[in-house]
Amino acid sequence: MKTNSSTGYADLGCKNGDQVWWDQDWTHFTGKVVDANPNFDGQVLVQTDCGKVNMRVWPSQLHIGMGPYFAVEGEGVMLRTSGAEWKAFCASLPEGWWHEDDTITVDGKPDDGEMDLDNVPDDAVMTISGGILHLDQEGKSGKSLEQTIRFWRKRSDVTRIVVEVSKAQENDVREAVEKAGGKCIG
Repeated sequence: MKTNSSTGYADLGCKNGDQVWWDQDWTHFTGKVVDANPNFDGQVLVQTDCGKVNMRVWPSQLHIGMGPYFAVEGEGVMLRTSGAEWKAFCASLPEGWWHEDDTITVDGKPDDGEMDLDNVPDDAVMTISGGILHLDQEGKSGKSLEQTIRFWRKRSDVTRIVVEVSKAQENDVREAVEKAGGKCIG
């Protein structure tokens, strides 16, 4: 990363008016650069698209463009997960959480509101598109369901992978995973 020779701070190469995005405290922000000259702390001034709030942000946090979660006309960016990962994510949330306005499929079948998402099989393939996650009963703390799962994944010290092997090698792979301290699901 380049640094600005006059300030010594990271030089993103952005200018006033540039569209930028950044992640902070489990939240994804988009906005426009208001003042690209770093202040005494080395932060630049950015106005968020949501609420038009001005925030000071470290240039190293900023990315030029709309960001990886940007989608056209309100369509979400589909997230793919397993039943095991979905249940681990749900278990990490505070009591009383709920979600709405999402499109969820389990093994290709859309959730019609009757599906028991608390008890999907660990090896189920799930897709999640859109959605608002509420961490309180009143619905005042709505966050993007997809983005919250992505941030949870990023901060988790566990990863869940799906592996495809020939049946002849299945036992060898299972033994190797368990030997490495992992757990085979399915």
